[in-house]
Amino acid sequence: MDTKSKNIKYSNTSKFIGFIICVITIVSFIGSIVYMGYNEDFVRHRKFEDTYTFRSEYGKVIGNVLDYYVDLVSETSIQEKYKDEAVIASKIRDYQRIKKMLEQNVNVLFQLKNLETGEVISNIPKDESNIDLESMDAFTYYVNEDINELNGMFSYNGRIELLSEGKYELKAAVRSVYQEGDELFYKNATFRIIKSEMQYAFVIGVIGFVMGMLSLIYLGMVAGRTAPNSPIKYLFMDDWLLEIHVCLMLLLIGASGGIISTYDGIDETYYLFTAIATIGTLNLIFVLSFVLSMIRQIKGKRLFQNTLLYKGSSKVKHFTGGLFKNKLFNPWFFAVILGYWLITLILFVGMTDGGDFGGFLSFVLLVILNVFVLRKIYNFLKSLKHIIDGSAEVANGHHINSLEQMRVSDSLKELKQNVLNIQVGINQAVEQALKGEQMKTALITNVSHDLKTPLTSIITYVDLLKNENLENPKAVEYIEVLNDKSYRLKHLIEDIIEVNKASTGNMSVKNEKINLNELLQQAKGEFEVKIQESTLDFRIQEVEQSVYIEADSNMMWRIFENIFENALKYSADNSRVYLNVEYNHGMCEMTLKNMSKEPLDILPTQLTERFVRGDDSRTTDGSGLGLSIAQSLAVLQSGEFEVSIDGDLFKVNIKMPLWNELKNAGINMDKK
Repeated sequence: MDTKSKNIKYSNTSKFIGFIICVITIVSFIGSIVYMGYNEDFVRHRKFEDTYTFRSEYGKVIGNVLDYYVDLVSETSIQEKYKDEAVIASKIRDYQRIKKMLEQNVNVLFQLKNLETGEVISNIPKDESNIDLESMDAFTYYVNEDINELNGMFSYNGRIELLSEGKYELKAAVRSVYQEGDELFYKNATFRIIKSEMQYAFVIGVIGFVMGMLSLIYLGMVAGRTAPNSPIKYLFMDDWLLEIHVCLMLLLIGASGGIISTYDGIDETYYLFTAIATIGTLNLIFVLSFVLSMIRQIKGKRLFQNTLLYKGSSKVKHFTGGLFKNKLFNPWFFAVILGYWLITLILFVGMTDGGDFGGFLSFVLLVILNVFVLRKIYNFLKSLKHIIDGSAEVANGHHINSLEQMRVSDSLKELKQNVLNIQVGINQAVEQALKGEQMKTALITNVSHDLKTPLTSIITYVDLLKNENLENPKAVEYIEVLNDKSYRLKHLIEDIIEVNKASTGNMSVKNEKINLNELLQQAKGEFEVKIQESTLDFRIQEVEQSVYIEADSNMMWRIFENIFENALKYSADNSRVYLNVEYNHGMCEMTLKNMSKEPLDILPTQLTERFVRGDDSRTTDGSGLGLSIAQSLAVLQSGEFEVSIDGDLFKVNIKMPLWNELKNAGINMDKK
């Protein structure tokens, strides 16, 4: 049963019935919209007296009253008032026309009183002389530039200025029950008919819209199918080029508009609506056929392929595809540029001298040509941007996978591959460098551990020899030398092991709250003897309040030990060493400055490398690892360690994070 219902749904009969229903319902919907739009003045208002139609007719009658009784008065008055024969003839025709219209008026009652003579002109019948105009609908009163407009009435077609001199008093109103005989009666009758039909037009419009959309959805689902998921079956019109299809549709719509415009002079609304409905239905059938053709081609994924632009560009691409393949420039490049200039010149001449059709055709071809060229240029620039961005990523050390999958212009494929090859080469070099660094670190660590065991034995035996009662003074001297050198070698091995651990991050960090003032005083106390024995003047800044940093106490002590030792070894004699402390923006900054004993002909960054010393002669006692260890330890604690040189001025700058409680204590972070 399900299979049978599916076959019925996809049958040609069902499609044809659905097409007819779609056309009828959409025409009904559009017809109801047009009908309500055409009668929009009546649709929007509940009372006839509120409509623009009523106001226009009422104002026309009042204007005729003013023209007839105040301006024109009589044919004799017109001849006395005007001198030009043509003007007189025109005014007399207006007078006679207005007289006839006022004779037909039965629903607008008025009283026009001459305030100077007391004469009253009125169209109120004698048997209705007791009518009170002020109690009637749409009452209007005017005297001496004072107007009272009830029910939203407006001025009467610009003729109200005829009473501005204050010689007349005007009262006018409309009957509550319209009498047959004038335009107001017929317009009111039309208003009532249309108001009674509006609900039906609205219902027809809603049903037409819903049924039209449902039938259109159905037609879209079954378009081109004879069964679910069956191959697309095309009709003869599907082979038309899209541009031809669109031009035919626009031509039909334009011709229809021209035909409808010929009905502008016809007063009968019936004929106008009949023409619009007939021509609109034909246009709807063609447009609906066009839409279904597009749906079939979209389902078959051939819509763009069935365009003149695609077919033309495919042939051009086939011709030009090999001109720039993997090459930015070759002899064909200049031939293509020259050909483009020549074709553009020919089309430009065709636009100016080819007449209407030739000019239009040349313009269209010129637009298509330039769109094709601009597309090629855009693709080239877009590809070049991707390659530039990719090379920038490679330069910054990032790995790029997107460039490998990205399509680029034929002329840039070789450049793209070169960038990818550079990335591969850099990755291989980095891997080899990391591997070499790891091997070096492992070698140094292993050798240091291997040296530590026999060195411990040497130190032990030297201590044993020192306890022996040696009578030979030379032997005692040699033992002291062995003792000094063995301990120096021990410190060197310990430094090597420590710097390897720090640089590889194999050290546990225990951050805690440290009082920086106490740590500085402790360091100063530990080095007090060495400072006094030297000729240096250490000046450590006294901080007024306690400053707490977040760091590892053992690592911070080692950092201070290394920079103090460095200052004692390499500072010029009889010079000053300054240690300043500042804190701001959540960081504590410690700066140690001293004058170098020897000229510093070295880059600051090299001083923090391993086994680099400030004196090239290596006459001082040191391993060249102190600053490297201090820098690694500072980085492990989320701090910073920088070395700078200004002539012979050597400066170490250490930044460590302040303890969080500093902010909670309300200390001014900008204070120095």
